[in-house]
Amino acid sequence: MTVSDEPIPYVDDNDLRLALVFLLGYKEFTLASRSFMLNDHQRELADIQAGTGAYVDLPTTTRQFLEARLYLEMVERITMLVEDLAGMTSALLDLPRVLEELINAPSSEPGRVLQRLDSTAWSMLMRYRPLDEFDLAEDDLAFVQGIRDRQVARCQDITQLAIEFSDLYWPVFLKHKHGNPLIYGLRPIDIDGEPTFSINALYNRRQPRQTKGALLSQTSYEKLGVLFNALLFLLFQLVERTIDFMRQDGIGLLEGQKLLFPLTEGYLARLQRIADRTSVGARDINATMRVEIEPSAIERHRRFMSRLDEATKRWAAPADRPGL
Repeated sequence: MTVSDEPIPYVDDNDLRLALVFLLGYKEFTLASRSFMLNDHQRELADIQAGTGAYVDLPTTTRQFLEARLYLEMVERITMLVEDLAGMTSALLDLPRVLEELINAPSSEPGRVLQRLDSTAWSMLMRYRPLDEFDLAEDDLAFVQGIRDRQVARCQDITQLAIEFSDLYWPVFLKHKHGNPLIYGLRPIDIDGEPTFSINALYNRRQPRQTKGALLSQTSYEKLGVLFNALLFLLFQLVERTIDFMRQDGIGLLEGQKLLFPLTEGYLARLQRIADRTSVGARDINATMRVEIEPSAIERHRRFMSRLDEATKRWAAPADRPGL
């Protein structure tokens, strides 16, 4: 494995080097996978609702099921990001042991994990260097501190919404994820003048008539899309800032390359001037990984594919008995 063309003392430990490769891969590929096909879903939704395109011949009940199913897909994607956020923040708070923490990321309800993140934790996760280590005028220090405060407040705001989202949708997501009973096909109900789908999960084996459900409509779908984008951008910044911190040999940041809230051109220009005066060297990173697959793993793969091939040929033959 090669992490850089020259040594980076801060990441000289083999576990940190592997963690750095993981973070680079997460930033480039995993985050993209979380949004895969969502834009296509938005385009399909219009045809499903109107009964046009590929859905022109489908009955209303089928189209309503597909509409509800697209809404549930957004819930699934956001839940993945909430799980990512819980696991990533837990791991990155203990950077020297980040690889171990990433592997042992919490699998329980992510909302409980996120509740532990206060402003101090978020300041650490943003990789801020103490302002008293910078040779800056008082007004510049106050300016940077104000931006940091707004950044941390936005992190906390997004996290709080993620917690509330998890509280609301986690039971349905679990049943959807693990193939447990979900009840589709219920007629939409009117909530605030809008057709709303109720997707219910059979949850209590002692009282199966009691369910836990999710109420989903086009308006909620659109608003959940905003939350999805906010979580995606927060995770991107979280990982990018950690990579920059590593590239600077563990020296903290004045501020990140991007922010979670907009700044006026004047504020951006002032922040950039301060950043130029306080910049430290950062090393370029070339990350590659070589994976060695054990021969036994390849053999197990081949054996299963052979069994699958035999089965599909057998299933394609005429049935021995009617109904099979």
